[in-house]
Amino acid sequence: ATVWDLNGGRRVVTFPAGATERLTAIAISADGSRVYVAKRNRLEEWDARSGRLIRNLLQTGGTAQILSIAVHPDGQRIAIGFSNYI
Repeated sequence: ATVWDLNGGRRVVTFPAGATERLTAIAISADGSRVYVAKRNRLEEWDARSGRLIRNLLQTGGTAQILSIAVHPDGQRIAIGFSNYI
């Protein structure tokens, strides 16, 4: 996955190989500093400028996959949609 600056038309960061394998959803924070990546049943928080993993936020058990992510503009809340529930 790659983060682009649409105003300048330039690439901000490309995540390392494997960072987004099995990607099922992706979202960026309102301030552009964080990228949230869902890999099936795991949610990770990445630094959008350096491309480094900050932390694993969630890992579910079972077969439910994360299919959607929405980040509140204040960056303090995140909504996640799963394949079998919200």
